[in-house]
Amino acid sequence: MRRRADVTPAEVRAFIAPLSLDCGSKRRSWPTRRRRLRRRRCGRSRIRGPDGYPRFGSKVHDLLTKEAAVDVPALQAELSEKAQEALRRGHHCDASVFDGEVLCISLPSCKSRRRHTEKELTCWGFPLPRFVEALGPNDEEVLRWFNSPRVAKFPPCFRCGLVTDCCCANNDMLLEQVANWLSFRKAWTEIANSTKEWHLLVEDDVKFTHKAAECWNELVTPELLQENAGEPCLVRCGWQLGLEYVDEDPPELLNDAVRMSNHCSLLNRAMAQELLLGSSEHISATSDVYTHEVVAVNFNHFTMFPPISYDLSFALKVPSLIRPKGIHQDDIRHAMAVERARPSERKL
Repeated sequence: MRRRADVTPAEVRAFIAPLSLDCGSKRRSWPTRRRRLRRRRCGRSRIRGPDGYPRFGSKVHDLLTKEAAVDVPALQAELSEKAQEALRRGHHCDASVFDGEVLCISLPSCKSRRRHTEKELTCWGFPLPRFVEALGPNDEEVLRWFNSPRVAKFPPCFRCGLVTDCCCANNDMLLEQVANWLSFRKAWTEIANSTKEWHLLVEDDVKFTHKAAECWNELVTPELLQENAGEPCLVRCGWQLGLEYVDEDPPELLNDAVRMSNHCSLLNRAMAQELLLGSSEHISATSDVYTHEVVAVNFNHFTMFPPISYDLSFALKVPSLIRPKGIHQDDIRHAMAVERARPSERKL
């Protein structure tokens, strides 16, 4: 970290004012909220300081969460209860609509996560996953890439492209991020070389919401997949737990809403080939930004509303193994928060 600036609560309030939605307050129409969020994403709006440069880091996330009155662990607990009730009522996703496999990226040592993923998928009607052996930060292939020109180095910052004026909390690509990259490349290679067209790609901390069956069965149809077969296409199923999960409107697929959906996406062989092609020589962004903001937007891409899945590491149920922020102190705080949440948690 070369330079870091503070974010004031006032800046955060100004940023999230159009998005604020207390879970207990009167609801707006979701289509209206979606349009607001979509314009904000397309405009690349960010929190900025007096010098005009974007502010990054966990402090932004913490303030956004507090100011938007979203209690992530409480929201996760509520969604988990509703999901259990939906399963008791017999809700299931029709996985027969796609012809390929469910691939799960997971470290070989993460046995409990793998058991969780198998149970989660089969409960909702998906087949057992085939695990793609994720790479760790000390693996030889990761070190070889990291120590080569194939990985972006500072200067400039791989996030904002600046040098002395960079305010990013993580302006060097970390070993953990490179390991995550190469793990996804392994999964994309499996999909690209498959004889099947469509595959569901998940991470081992995926968790489905009570809306999963309703939204999946209405939105992921044979007609949609047939229409987009042969051309690069990706369907985002969920992202980080937050305001957009408080959604009671009918299911909808948007083709101009970009979200970071690495933990659960449906993609075809042509999309996997494009993702491999663009990252074979050089990587200069995190894997989620590259997938969803750099590559997918050039082809057919869709985002489910409401989202049907989230990742448990963001919901403070399991520690993050990738260190997406790239700040060691963040990981310590995250692990401590997970430990505090465990005594009161019921089930994942």
